[in-house]
Amino acid sequence: MTAQATKGKTGHSKLNIVISVQLLRFLLVKHGRSVLRSFYACLQFCGLILCSACSQQGLIHGNSGDQTRQAREFQFRDGGSAIYFSFDKFNGSENRRAAIASYLFVISGSDCRSMQDYLPQYFRGLDGESGPLRIFILHKRHIQAGTALQQGRACSDDFIRADYPSRWLQDQGEFLQYWLAQAVQQGQAPQRVVIMGISEGAEIAPLLALRTPQATHLVLLANGGMQPLDSLRLLADKTGDAGMLQELARLDAAFAGPAPADPDAVASRINGRNWRYWSQLRELRHTENLLALSLPIFIGMGDADMALPVESASYIRQHFAAAGKDNLSVHIYPGADHGLRSEAPVLPSRFHASGGPMAAGQPALMLRSG
Repeated sequence: MTAQATKGKTGHSKLNIVISVQLLRFLLVKHGRSVLRSFYACLQFCGLILCSACSQQGLIHGNSGDQTRQAREFQFRDGGSAIYFSFDKFNGSENRRAAIASYLFVISGSDCRSMQDYLPQYFRGLDGESGPLRIFILHKRHIQAGTALQQGRACSDDFIRADYPSRWLQDQGEFLQYWLAQAVQQGQAPQRVVIMGISEGAEIAPLLALRTPQATHLVLLANGGMQPLDSLRLLADKTGDAGMLQELARLDAAFAGPAPADPDAVASRINGRNWRYWSQLRELRHTENLLALSLPIFIGMGDADMALPVESASYIRQHFAAAGKDNLSVHIYPGADHGLRSEAPVLPSRFHASGGPMAAGQPALMLRSG
């Protein structure tokens, strides 16, 4: 489910990602003042993850001249580790020593490939128009740097054993709180803390937001907020995809029987993942988790998405309306696929065009503090 770059008919890389300006501008401007809270009041909670083993992470792989593509290693309290990327975005006239106004924590999609080869272009358009922005991307455990374009590469057994929602949530929470605590210690607490989940990563993003007192905004990309397996079933019924229907039938048969003694055993794998992965995904209450949040939520999907049904966005919108909640914004991008790519230019072209919100002379709106 990971958003990936593809080659266009002319051979050049086509990455018309619709994330950058529109999602965060609309979200943060519309709700910015109403949700700004007293950050970092829960210092005791933040302090739990301050450990010497997590102090500084070493460079793993990447061009030393390109900070955005340097993979570093984060050490977890349990002794495990994962690679991550972190880089800052500024506008052209900004003081590079200015305090970072916003932190964006990105939870990428499924599979075992790195986002390294898609950086920094995946986040083009986020240029710090309303203050410097720091982006953090923690990968799942056992993802190797430089594996982004290895499409035929099988995921390792180590990766599969560590690939399940409670592991993702624990690791992302520890990583996020470490960096927020570091910012507080340095007297540079950001004004905004945005959690962004992409595809499969969006399944745990609402839970992470619920567990993060400092979170101010939530963004879900290529994920409509429906319960994970219900969403896949809706897509299979919609498309009639024989392979997907067979995978769902295998899941139904597995769940109809007793749980295996070892949920991580190779013999109990279903569709390439452990029993633990599927059972925890099945138990996720994605819709309820979103409804439990009071902070502003933005959901963006493409209407040509063939990995998750775009109808799921209408589903979650109806549930918010029924609950009388107005903190959800949904945008459907015409012609965009699961990777939020489109044949027609979507971003940044439309936002820099004459009359667009990023055109010369227009006020800088993105990440503006109310």
